[in-house]
Amino acid sequence: MWNNFIWSLVMPSSWLLFAIIYVFYCIQKSKIKQAKVVLIIWISLVMLISFVPIGDWLLAPLENTYPLKPNIKNPKAIVLLGGSEDVIQSQATGLLHLNWHGTRYITTINLAKTYPNAKIIVSGGVGHIRHKSLTEASIAKDILLSAGIDEKRIILEDQSHTTIENALYTKRLLDSLSEQSHGSVILVTSASHMPRAVGLFCSAGVTNIVPYPTSFIAKETIKRLTINLPVHLYELNFGAHEWVGLLINWFKSRTEHLITQGC
Repeated sequence: MWNNFIWSLVMPSSWLLFAIIYVFYCIQKSKIKQAKVVLIIWISLVMLISFVPIGDWLLAPLENTYPLKPNIKNPKAIVLLGGSEDVIQSQATGLLHLNWHGTRYITTINLAKTYPNAKIIVSGGVGHIRHKSLTEASIAKDILLSAGIDEKRIILEDQSHTTIENALYTKRLLDSLSEQSHGSVILVTSASHMPRAVGLFCSAGVTNIVPYPTSFIAKETIKRLTINLPVHLYELNFGAHEWVGLLINWFKSRTEHLITQGC
């Protein structure tokens, strides 16, 4: 939770806000020339981000790390990582809300029907301090049940707050699945988040991981170039978040490689 707060202060969109605040500060202090320079840089960056999908360029290498629709044999579990649930709106309305990464559920439901003997582990705890009664995993369970998935197949991991904790707590649940202990583990998350997730799951001791990327953002970007500041800024934030996360995990020796191919 604190990680999310700290990131909200340092992400690219926040620096655009800080720059405008600094411009007003300079004007207040009669530093007009300095204010003009910062404002010109600010306008140039906003125009650049509006026209050019810089975030997609950051996301594309991550999304292309693992193959689409990999071959899978006898999986013992399908692990769905939380993060595509809108906990605030779900809590406020009593309905099940998802965000941009909701395709994770379509993928998981299809995999569950393709491999009816595999357990489904949904990993995600409290996403927001003010909504402690609702977890990402509980929302996930309701969605899977509404799709006709047998409740006996669903295992909840609702204590994690970060991808690191997703990996550690899910490892414990996987270890408890004594039957089919040599089967593969299908990992489902957004394609750009997958490299960071695979690296941490491997470091946690999970083996036979089959990355199954979904919720692509940067595919075929050139075919949908538009002047769209909100979308491009979101993608820039998300791309920066994933690369910073990879670098931090690598520098802190949480992962052996910057991008882990598998384990």
